[in-house]
Formats: sequence, structure tokens, C-alpha cells
Amino acid sequence: MGSYFGSELCPVDVDMDGITDLLLVAAPFHHIQGEEGRVSVYRVNHQDGSFTLARTLSGHSRLPYARFGFAMATVGDISQDQLTDVAIGAPLEDFGADDGAGFGSVYIYNGHSTNQLVDLSTHQPQRIRASAVAPGLHYFGMSVAGGLDFSGDGLADITVGALGRAAVLRARPVVRLKVSMTFIPEALPIGFHGGVKVHLCFERRSGTTVAESGLGETSLNFTLDVDAMKQRKRMQCSDERQCQSSLRKWGAGPQLCEPFLLLPTEKQLCQEDCFSSIIVKVSYQLQTPEGRTDHPQPVLDVHSEPSAYFQLPYEKACKNKLFCIAELQLDTTLSQRALVVGLTKELTMNISLTNSGEDSYMTSMALNYPRNLQFKRIQKPPSPNIQCDDPKPEASVLVMNCAIGHPILKRSSAMFSLVWQLEESAFPDRTANISVSITNYNENRSSVSKTHSLWFKHAFIAVLPKPSVMYLNTSQALSYHREFLFDIYGENPFGAKFQLQICVPVKLQGFQLIRVKNLTKTQPVDFELVVTFSSEQVLVHGDVTENHDPVPLQARQGVVDDVDLQPAGGDGADTVCTQKQEPACGSNPVERVEEWHSVSCDITSDKENVTVSAELSLSQSEQFRRDVTELAILGEISFNKSLYEGLNAENHKTKITVIFLKDEEVYSLSLIIQSSVGGLLVLIVVIAILVKCGFFKRKYQQLNLDSMRQSQLKSDSLLEEEN
Repeated sequence: MGSYFGSELCPVDVDMDGITDLLLVAAPFHHIQGEEGRVSVYRVNHQDGSFTLARTLSGHSRLPYARFGFAMATVGDISQDQLTDVAIGAPLEDFGADDGAGFGSVYIYNGHSTNQLVDLSTHQPQRIRASAVAPGLHYFGMSVAGGLDFSGDGLADITVGALGRAAVLRARPVVRLKVSMTFIPEALPIGFHGGVKVHLCFERRSGTTVAESGLGETSLNFTLDVDAMKQRKRMQCSDERQCQSSLRKWGAGPQLCEPFLLLPTEKQLCQEDCFSSIIVKVSYQLQTPEGRTDHPQPVLDVHSEPSAYFQLPYEKACKNKLFCIAELQLDTTLSQRALVVGLTKELTMNISLTNSGEDSYMTSMALNYPRNLQFKRIQKPPSPNIQCDDPKPEASVLVMNCAIGHPILKRSSAMFSLVWQLEESAFPDRTANISVSITNYNENRSSVSKTHSLWFKHAFIAVLPKPSVMYLNTSQALSYHREFLFDIYGENPFGAKFQLQICVPVKLQGFQLIRVKNLTKTQPVDFELVVTFSSEQVLVHGDVTENHDPVPLQARQGVVDDVDLQPAGGDGADTVCTQKQEPACGSNPVERVEEWHSVSCDITSDKENVTVSAELSLSQSEQFRRDVTELAILGEISFNKSLYEGLNAENHKTKITVIFLKDEEVYSLSLIIQSSVGGLLVLIVVIAILVKCGFFKRKYQQLNLDSMRQSQLKSDSLLEEEN
């Protein structure tokens, strides 16, 4: 509302084909902060003649009340690119400035063509301020016109109206240069350490002659940046001053050429990178003589970058292709995946890398591994060469980078091993990853990776006492008070949490045999015994358990002045025990026990003593006393095997066996003698009866008769043979 939209219209035939391409619609009083003004660009549909809003144009954003779009006109081909340009006036721009230099501006928008689509250039337009034309110009840009050659130089001029005055602006010749560069040799052989001849040429692409364009009196200033993409240059100009700034006056011909010589920066050109092309950047600008006003000085095309890039490649064994394609295969194996802190000393990773394709350039390996692994060594193959940097911390891991076969890993295989040492310190996580990634710098980069998961456990040593035997004489009493001591000692530097379970059988055959009365926990603590004699001080290390006195100090010569028992440190972890009655206890079932008293203690210390005080009540039943001859109080250490590793599992079980001693039966000596005599008499009577019955004699006579009959039969047979 109130923007005067449509107060100025400007049809534009950008490509000069006689058909309107754009329609500019001005709104010079368009308001945001003030009456800045705005121009809408509509694209004309050549099929149906409809208009589509393409974009909007505006002047300087920090200058309100400029009234941009107050005047508009096509001004011909100012940029000399066969496209129509447009001038838009902003007569109140810089109004209110106290410098007295005048106010008002004109903006020049050049035509632009891309992909058969014509438009006004999106680049920053040329802004011509009143103060730059002549002092005292007011309302500069209130009217514009162009397209005519007032100066007769063959270039379109622009007329701009101001308050009471008009200005004619002449177009400057636009020079477009074609830059070319040739190298001898055209490609660098591997191991090349000679010089490279360079031939650099600038060629004018404009249709005007050198004299018409003003290039005959213009100089070209250009610089060369050799190996522009590298911080560590591989080649340089033989004369650095020649490359840093060369000023050459343009001659009468259309070309300006210059030779150069490039030399390696080091004796061996191929130290790090022998595959990527050496990029040479050429930057240039025109330098015109000062003081001449009779002819506009030429300028470079503002829409073209005044620089060019050229590549000096390396020779590659890529079967006449533009780039090499490497085919990398990676295989990795770990010596183990479950690592026990405090037990595992080393971890080894075997790596097999194969390139079955073409040359692989700048092949690198990146290793990510947890911080509790300290890199120890690498077992390298004879070939290719492998160089590794020191590991660097990154986030929660360590990263180590290795160069494999730099600069070129040819069609080959590499097998090597990496060895880490596991730190003996607590690791906070249960799992971690170790990853290997292989990459190269070929044009089509190859990348392969492998990741392995590691599981961490912490080792501890906990030893229970050997099984012991306790005897009870049942003939003396039927009730006994006994204490069962389970003392644990070992090493637990990582604070592993394990459980001691004590199983006390309390009920057998329906009889309550044992009643647990009390449970006592004592933790041995290290101490330093400082004994001061009259002449010296002696420090004795040891340990002491609560509720027990320390071992007396051995007597020695001298007079004891002072004895001091001092704690030597320790974790002081509290042991928590729970008790309950349950029908089964321990990992191995025990028959005939109907109920157990289970004691479970969570322990994280190196040493711990647990004492169970119990009352044993024996039954007066003879049958029970005959069946139950012994009891076993069990002790067992258990732990979470996914978190911890017990190093001496054979010492994680023990038992205290209680054997009941019974009364011995005493037999009378007279009773024994009488029994023996009676038995002997019975034996004599039995033998006498057998003899009297002829038991032994009849058997002997029968044997004699059989023998006589056999002899008689033999004699008869001999007589018959003689007859």
C-alpha cells in the first residue's frame, strides 16, 4: 500500500533475439525502514505470455529513503558479452549525508545466461554514486537512458539525470583472457628429481583489437602458486621472484607468453606424495597507466575469476585410465576378546592387508582402542614399510595412525601384528571396541574397516582355609557351644565384589540339631608397629585383627622407650552379611539335611574373618545317634563371572567336618574265656560223633576196594592175551 508499485516498467530482451524475456516492475516507495524502494523481476512465459515472479531487487540495505527503482532503463551491452544490461536509479540514496558531495546512485545489472535460461546476474551489481561522478550532484539517478554510443568508441554509453544536470558515463572495454600452460615432461615419473619446463600464455578472447581495447598500453601482473594445494611444497620456481610477481607489458599481438622452470624442493621429489597432481595456480590482473583520460582503461570481466588452475600429474600404472582403482581387503584377528585386568598381560591383533587392484596411494591405517591398552610394539614385515605415529587421546579412546607402504602400496599383501599391554588398573566399562580403518588418497578412495568388541573382567584372589575336622565326644554331654571360623585372605586390588556363603545344617531327620547364636565379622588391618629404643627406632609391618591382640614383640637388647601401633592404611570396606533359613544351601546338594542356616556376606576387601557361633544339641535317641556320625559346615565363595575372574577356584570351597565320638563297649574277660571253652567242647563232641558213626573210616575203605578191583581187572586181561 503506497509503494507506487508499477510506477516504472522496463521490458528486457536479455539475449537480444527480439523477444522480451523479463519485465521489471518498480515500487520506489516500498517501505521497510523508510522508503527504500524495490524492483520486482517477472519472467515472461513465451508460450502463453504469462508472468512469473522470479525475484526482487533492492539497493543498499543500510540506506533508507533511497527510492530504488525511481527510474529504470535498458542500457545496451555494456559488459560486451552479447547480453542486455539494465540501469536502475536510486535518486535519494545518501540523502542527508553531511559531506556535501551530493546524493543519489545508479545500479548496473548485467545480463546473464545459463543453460538456455536468461536472467539478470545474481552477482553484486555495479553501484555508481553521485560523489564518484562529480561533486554537488543531487538526485543523481532520477532518470536513466542508454544504448547509444555518444563517444564513438564502439561501446554503449549511459546518460543519468540529476537535479539541473545530466552525466554521460562511458563504458570501459572488457577483456576476457584465456590462460594456458604446458609442461615438459607432461607427467612426472616416479622417482623424478629433475626440472620441469613450464610455458604460460595469456590470450585475449575479445573481438576488439588490441589497440581498440587499450591493451597496447596495459601491463599484466600475474603470480604463480606452485603446488597450491599443499602446505609442504614439492616443487618451486627456480626464480622465486619471477613467480611471486611478474609484470609484463602487453604487446601488439593477441598473446602474452612467459617461460618458467620448476625444480623439486627436496633432493627426492617423492617423499610423501607421489600420486596427486601438482597444482599450479595462476592469478592475474591488469595494470593500466595513470593519468590518461582520453580513452577508458580496459578491465577484466568481473563475472569471471581472474585465476586459473593447471595440473602436473604423476605417471600412474592405471592401464591408460584417468585414475587408479585399488581393491583393499582387510582381515583382523585378536588373540583374545575377554581381557582380565590383573591377569592378561598382552593383547595381540594380527592384521592382513591385501591390495588386489591397482596402486593404492598414501595408504593409511587408523586404530581406535580403549585407553587402558598401552601400545607396546608392532611386528613389521620386511615389505611394505610401516610407520606409526604416537597414540593420541581422542574422546574416550586412543587413536594411532600408521602409514603403510607410503607413497604407493602396489599389488601386494602385508601381514603384521600389533601388541598392546593391558594396564593393571580398574577399567570402568564392561565392554569396549577396538577398530581398524584402512583408507587411501586415490581419486576414487577405497576404505575398509573392522571392529572387534572386547569384554573386560577384573581378577582377584580369595583363599578359604583347607577343610578341617572337629571332634565331639557324645558321652560327655548332649549340648555343645562351638565357633566355626572362616578366614579369607588374598588380593583384591580392583575391589571385586564376591560372596562368602556359609551353610550350617540345622535340622536332620526332623530334629533341630544346631542353633546359630551369633555371627561375627572381623577384618584384618595392616599396621605399623613403631618401637623406639634408646638408641634407634624400629618399624615393624604386620596385620592385626579386631578382637585379637597382636603378636608380642620379640625381646631384643636395649631399653624400650615407646611403643606405638599405627594403622598402615587400607580400603576399610564394610562387609554386609545376611542370614536366612532355607531348605537347600550351597552349589552341591547334601542328603538328609532338611533345613540349613545360610549366611551370605558381600566382601570387597583383601582379608575377612567370619565366625559363626552355634549351639549343638544332640538327640537322646539311640537310633539318631547311630545314624548321624558326622556333620559338615560348608563354606563357598561365589561371584559374578561376567565381571570378575577368581584366580584360584580350587580354594573357593571348604568345610568343617564335625565327627561325633561314641562310647566304647567293655566286655568281661571271664565271659570271653567261658565262651571260648564252651565252643571248644562243642567242637570235640561233634568230631567224636562223626568218628563213632564211621564217617571218616567208611570213606577210606571204599577207596581201597575200588583200587583192588581195578588191579584185578588188569591181571585178567593179561592172561587172556597169553592164551
